[in-house]
Amino acid sequence: MTLLFLSTYILAAINQYLYNQQRVELLANANVVANVVSEYIEEDRGIIGWLISQLNVAENTRVIITNKHAEVIYDSNSYSDVQGKVLMKEEITSALLGNDTVSTTKTDEIGNVLEGAVTVLSDSEIIGAVYISQTMQETEDFLENIRWILVVISIVVCLLISVLSWVMADIIISPIETLTQFVSSFNSSTMNKRIKVTGRDEISELANAFNNMADRLEEMEEKRRQFVSNASHELKTPLSSIKLLSESILSVQTEENSYIGEFMTDINGEVDRLAKIVDRLLTLTKMDAGTDVLDTKLTCINELLERVSRSLKPQADRKNIAMAVIDTEQVYAEVDAQKMWQVIYNLTDNAIKYTPAGGVVKLTLKKEGEFCRIEISDNGIGIPESDVDRVFDRFYRVDKARSRESGGTGLGLSIVKDVVELHKGKILVDSKEGAGSTFIIILPLRQHADKEETNNE
Repeated sequence: MTLLFLSTYILAAINQYLYNQQRVELLANANVVANVVSEYIEEDRGIIGWLISQLNVAENTRVIITNKHAEVIYDSNSYSDVQGKVLMKEEITSALLGNDTVSTTKTDEIGNVLEGAVTVLSDSEIIGAVYISQTMQETEDFLENIRWILVVISIVVCLLISVLSWVMADIIISPIETLTQFVSSFNSSTMNKRIKVTGRDEISELANAFNNMADRLEEMEEKRRQFVSNASHELKTPLSSIKLLSESILSVQTEENSYIGEFMTDINGEVDRLAKIVDRLLTLTKMDAGTDVLDTKLTCINELLERVSRSLKPQADRKNIAMAVIDTEQVYAEVDAQKMWQVIYNLTDNAIKYTPAGGVVKLTLKKEGEFCRIEISDNGIGIPESDVDRVFDRFYRVDKARSRESGGTGLGLSIVKDVVELHKGKILVDSKEGAGSTFIIILPLRQHADKEETNNE
C-alpha cells in the first residue's frame, strides 16, 4: 500500500513538473513569435510566414496570428480555412485584452492539447495576438513509460520485500519454534538432551538459561535416583534378616509363648509389606534410569489373561467373586511377557481387592487394527472423580486406611503405567464411585517398527 501511494505521488509530481515546463516553453515561444512579427502585422504580412518558418517551430505545434480585431492573418496549418476570418477563441480574446493565458483542452482526435495566447504590442499598443497550440502526446507517452517503470519497480520491490520478510521471519521464528518444541517435549526421559545454541542474541541467552536449568534438574534427578537405589538396597538386607529371624521364632513357638507368635506374625506381615515396597522402588528406579530393558517376544495375549485368571481364581473364590476372560480371537503382540503378565496381574488383583463379595471381574481382549485393547473391569467401589487423575501417582492412595489393610503400597499402578509406556502403549481409567472401574490398556502389536525406521534413517 505504501508503494502504491509513493508511486502515485511520484507520477503526479512528474506530471505537474512536465506540464509547468511545457507551459513555460509555450509562453516563451509565443512571446518570441510576437516580438518577431510585431513590426509586420500592419505593414508587410507576407513576410510573416517566412519569419515563422525560420523559427523552427515543432511539427506538433500550430501557430495562429491575428490582428487586433481577432482576424486571422496567419495560420501554420495549411489545411485550415480560418485565415481571413475572425477567430473568437477564449485565449485570443483574453490576449487582445492584455492577458497572456495558457489552458489545457481534451479532444477526441489527438488527446490533450496545450493552448496559449500572448499579446502583440507595438509602442505599448495592442495590435494583435499570437495563439500557439501543441499536442501533449509526447509528454503522455513519457508519463506512460514512467508509469510502467514504477509498476515494474513496485512489483520487484514487493517480491524482494516478501522474500526478505520470509527469510528474516525464518531466521527469527525458527529458533523460537525449536526452543518451544524442545521445552514442550522436555520430561524425565529427555532430561539428558540440550538445545544447540548458536549466536549471541536474546534467544541464545534464553536457550543457555534453559540448558543450565536442565543441567541442575538432571543433577538433582540423578541424586534422587541414587538415593532411592541406595536406600532400597540398604533396607533390603536388614529386612531379609528380620524376616528370617521372625520365621525362625515362629517355627519354634510353643503353647506357653503363643502370644509371641501372634506378635511375630504381625512383624512378618509388615516385613513382607516393606519388602514389597523396596522391590517396587528398585523397579521404579531402574525404569527412571532407563536401565530396565524390555525382552520383547511375540506373545499370545490370550494366554497371559488366562494365566492371570488361574493365578487369582482362588483369591476371587474366597470372596465369591465371578471372574471371566472375554476374547473373540487369538491376539499376538510383541511384549515382554513377564512384565506384561505382572501389569495384568496387578490390575486384576486390585479389582478383586476392591470388589465386594458376590461381584464380577472381567478381563476383556480385543484387536483394533495395529493395536490390542485389554480391559480389566469390575463392579466394585469405584474411584471418586477427584482422584481419577492421580491414581497413577507414586505413593498415592484413594483410601489410605483401606489400602494399608489390603497390603497396598501406592506404587503398583505407577509401575503399571511405566511398564505400559515402556511398551509404547497407554493406559486409561474409567471409573464411577459406587459403580466400579475399568482400566484400559492399549498396546501396539509390534514393538520393533520404530527400531527399523531408525535403522533405515
